Amino acid sequence: MRFSLAVFLTFLMMGRLSAIVFVDLNATGDDNGDSWEDGFTSIQAAIDDPRTASQQIWVAEGAYEEAIIITSGREILGGFFNGADSLS
Repeated sequence: MRFSLAVFLTFLMMGRLSAIVFVDLNATGDDNGDSWEDGFTSIQAAIDDPRTASQQIWVAEGAYEEAIIITSGREILGGFFNGADSLS
């Protein structure tokens, strides 16, 4: 039980309990996917980050001129307006 609590607290401090990772070409923050402002600026960077393995990747609208390799089990959704907070 102690180990599970330690892992939970580690993820909580890392800000990775969210089920969504954000990607936006125009993000100007920390480039970590935690919000639209701090979103990854590359789709592949979001896919490759091991902290995002079990999370949806939301991609803001835009022209992403990159080749990507999508790994099995990833859920990538695109066309979001910056600031979107739901699928509808």
